[in-house]
Amino acid sequence: MFGAQSSSFPEPFSNAHVERLRNTYARVLPLVGAWVATFLYTDWSYDPWSTAANGWIVTILFAAWAVLRWLPRQTLLILRGAHWLAFVGFCSGVFVDYNGAARGAFPEPLPAGGEHYGLAVLIIAAHTLHPPAGARLVGLCLWFGSSAAAIAGLVSGSYHGSTIPGISPEAVRFVLAGAIALGLMDIFSQLSGLQIRSAVQNSLLQQYALTDSLTKLPNRRAFQTACEKEFAADAGDGRPSSLIVLDIDCFKQINDAHGHDAGDRVLQQLAQVVRSVVRPSDYPVRWGGDEFAVLLPDSNLSHARLMAEKIRLTVESFPFDVGPVTVSLGTAVLSSDRSVSSLFQRADRALYEAKRQGRNRIEADHNAPAVDSVERLRLALHDAGEAANQPQPEKAPPTANS
Repeated sequence: MFGAQSSSFPEPFSNAHVERLRNTYARVLPLVGAWVATFLYTDWSYDPWSTAANGWIVTILFAAWAVLRWLPRQTLLILRGAHWLAFVGFCSGVFVDYNGAARGAFPEPLPAGGEHYGLAVLIIAAHTLHPPAGARLVGLCLWFGSSAAAIAGLVSGSYHGSTIPGISPEAVRFVLAGAIALGLMDIFSQLSGLQIRSAVQNSLLQQYALTDSLTKLPNRRAFQTACEKEFAADAGDGRPSSLIVLDIDCFKQINDAHGHDAGDRVLQQLAQVVRSVVRPSDYPVRWGGDEFAVLLPDSNLSHARLMAEKIRLTVESFPFDVGPVTVSLGTAVLSSDRSVSSLFQRADRALYEAKRQGRNRIEADHNAPAVDSVERLRLALHDAGEAANQPQPEKAPPTANS
């Protein structure tokens, strides 16, 4: 459910999040590329250096968009690499824009201003491409790097149009705009991080509340919820559902002879056996103590008995740590009253009848309340279809005496 955590990025992205990220950037990158291309068109023949920088950024954006569609599994690597390459082009443009001597060499130098938006876009992108802790570090690198580029440009000569030699109001606004964007995104990142952690904690608490801590199977509360959903879904078409209840024969003797730790291990191994035998659509749970239950959707009583026999034989042959272990099982089919408690009580009575008859056996409940005629017909047709699909035993060749 959660990937391995690292010290650099303590909150790694899930596969679903990366896929959403890829789909979003596949739509956004062409738009950002078109936006930067407007600066490229404006600076064309006026500012060769900014033209080259913007051309570099446009190339990187559209190249990343194309590679994303070809290599979807490398989404984060592609986007993060394109982000840093675009930042290199951005810093080179910032350096020239704030270098008065360099800009004075151009025929018609343009006033700076687009860098404010570019830095904000880069900082926002960093917070979408990295978890909160990593995004904060990357954002600081972007801000310091671009500010250093602006200062380096100022050092080489006064900015064109500045009233104070060596100081540019535009450069001050640029640095402050980057700091504001960095602070706002950091606040947003912390708030989103709190929401994510809260959602994860709530999900874990709900999972723990519905999971048996020893066997990792759903517990009794989860069983009740699953039954209500399954029976509500089946109410319209009258599909049969059955229940198997089982527990370990002479489990107290296992605890007395081998200790409770060994008994816990038997419960864990039994849970593994049951989980490996049942169908993906079935719902195994630990009811309590050494008692387990398996809800069998779309299964009548004969199907439940076949599944119970499969479980019994698998348990009987499984190499438990304490030696041979057997189970007794009871089965029951859901009646027309669709009552969870009634279904369990009837399966539980069948289980104790199996124990009374000698253990390591299966007993079925045949005292379910009468079903309506539609459900009875459906069950009969279902059984007839299953019988027709069963392989028939080969007949022995006739003998001379026959």
